[in-house]
Amino acid sequence: MGNRPGFMVFYDRVSFLDRLTDAQCGQLFRAMMDYAREGIEPFWDEIALEVAWDVVRPMLDEDARRYQEVVERNRAKAIKRWQKNSGFKDYTCDENMTL
Repeated sequence: MGNRPGFMVFYDRVSFLDRLTDAQCGQLFRAMMDYAREGIEPFWDEIALEVAWDVVRPMLDEDARRYQEVVERNRAKAIKRWQKNSGFKDYTCDENMTL
């Protein structure tokens, strides 16, 4: 899912965690880490974890999307600054160009 340093979990969106056991919370957290880092989808034997994942996965996907937007926005700002300060021209190749 990218080179993000972590992911956000908002308190108001995870109140369902109170209904899980500590072991289930641990399994869910590990799955969140694997999914956020590597995009690995978990396989659950328990319905409670399946339901929890149905809530958590969209949160992780949205967090990844927002993070990528910030990265791209900051990249564009840096390029603009670089161009302004050094006369750098962005000669980005697209897939139709040949070298």
